[in-house]
Amino acid sequence: MDAERFEALAAAYGAEPRRWPVAERAAAQAFMEADRAGAERLLFESRLVDAMLDASPVPAASVGLRDAIIASGPQPRPDRRPLFDIGRWAAAGAALACACVVGIVAGAGAVQRITADGQADAIIADADGVVVLDEQEMPG
Repeated sequence: MDAERFEALAAAYGAEPRRWPVAERAAAQAFMEADRAGAERLLFESRLVDAMLDASPVPAASVGLRDAIIASGPQPRPDRRPLFDIGRWAAAGAALACACVVGIVAGAGAVQRITADGQADAIIADADGVVVLDEQEMPG
């Protein structure tokens, strides 16, 4: 680190190296150890500014300024609907109910047809009196 960079850091962040960016601290410490007199001279003015800032009162923000800042922020949109609005979910619920009814009716019809076809295929009597159940011969 050179004297110009050290002076820029002191002017920007003050005379306390703990306030400086972490990436710059080691180099600044090395500069201070290498040129103690030069570093003290460069930090003198920053220490005066730090002392003046520390001694000055912190102004409180006025109510008007606070209100102006809040008013300038983003405003909620009046046309937004809440997440759990009944009207928004009613159509989805009706569609789900219809899908369930269609599934139940289709399933019941398929079971009746499968059962009827299965009974016709499972029990077949031939001319010799042999009953065939699922292609297995049983005396009958």
